[in-house]
Amino acid sequence: MRTDITCALNGPGLADLDSRIYVEDITEDVNTDLETMQRAPYGLFPMNNPGRGSITIKVKFMIKERNRTERMAVFQKVRGWATQGWFTMNTRPGQQLYVFCTKPPAFETFDLAARMEIEFAAYSEAFWQEITPTQVKVTSAVSSAMASITPNGTQECFLEAEIAPSSGTLTSVTITVGTQTFALSGLSVTKTAPLKIYYDELHLLHIESGSSSLLSKRSAASSDDILLVPGQSNSVSLTFSRACTYTIKARGLWK
Repeated sequence: MRTDITCALNGPGLADLDSRIYVEDITEDVNTDLETMQRAPYGLFPMNNPGRGSITIKVKFMIKERNRTERMAVFQKVRGWATQGWFTMNTRPGQQLYVFCTKPPAFETFDLAARMEIEFAAYSEAFWQEITPTQVKVTSAVSSAMASITPNGTQECFLEAEIAPSSGTLTSVTITVGTQTFALSGLSVTKTAPLKIYYDELHLLHIESGSSSLLSKRSAASSDDILLVPGQSNSVSLTFSRACTYTIKARGLWK
């Protein structure tokens, strides 16, 4: 089994499925989302600022087995592995990418030396995400606090938080970074069911307490997201209706 190039999906590694699987290469391609129109006779005129539309990952591998029946058995393991989920590879330690399998491998019956390929794509968040976020945990003895957090990565990332009252019921929270704000009111958050602000694998924002969504508790003036600048200290202002214990988090993003 080759160990200098490895990849995994939702935990299990491709080469770990069977000792006869040999990972040859992994390529990564960023697809840019850019609209243009003809600008005769000069060329094209950009209609929007180019942004990352998706990331395409291609995993190239071989099955080192000459018996065709055994070869098919190994191939079926690969097909079963190539679905969707968190993709990792050893050349990006500590980072993950949520992908969908867009092109399963094709099987070669007679070419026993065939190089096969699996294609994955990341859409919702076309950046590599830090597996373990940077966290700052504070116990506030008063109803307002200031904290700072320095995210890793090369791209602006998103503030996440977990907040619980030291006692009683928390009814309102305001979190501010620069001109960006989350203002929540009408809450009924307790120590046993803390307020959680986080993003799921499809990069959808969740604001919850226990099993209840609190997205509707945001004020109309609240920001869609709170973005943090990587590699530098970001000041975070927090205001609560009562003293709280809180953790602010930042999952670094890489291009």
